[in-house]
Amino acid sequence: MIAAISTDGFIAGPNNDTSWISKEDTTLLRQTIKKHDVLVMGSRTFDQYKFVFKETTARQRYVLTSRPTDYAKHNNLAHFVDLSLVNLLEDLSLSGYMSVLVLGGSRLYEDCLTHGIANEVLISIEPTILDRGTTFLSVARSVSDYPQYKLVSTSNLNSEGTILRRYLLKN
Repeated sequence: MIAAISTDGFIAGPNNDTSWISKEDTTLLRQTIKKHDVLVMGSRTFDQYKFVFKETTARQRYVLTSRPTDYAKHNNLAHFVDLSLVNLLEDLSLSGYMSVLVLGGSRLYEDCLTHGIANEVLISIEPTILDRGTTFLSVARSVSDYPQYKLVSTSNLNSEGTILRRYLLKN
């Protein structure tokens, strides 16, 4: 699981604005995507970033949505499924996929953390206050509020104050 959040806990500002995300975080995202076979996201995340997806890729993309037929024109970019994250991951595991990256949004992040689904959680905290927008988590304030995860490292991504926190699922 990977997410970029503002200091006050938002993953997007008003009108889904993500222009505040640093280039170093974008580089981290690209590097992390390359390490995974499957990308999973919610429909709002797909809607926001569909312009960056190429039609041909070695990575499978799955979009969780209650309205898969609404995305028929984008079937060349991803698989649109009306499943829970847990059920999708079970299906992917049975199909032999072992390396899955959850890209967002809030509901999927919450599911990952609540159910202890993600083995590794990468959170970059950008030094910006948004005040409103899409929150990272609705129930908890941070990954540290989930006792099944342990903070294993904190590092600076740039000189402007972007911090990367890496959490691992406790055994």
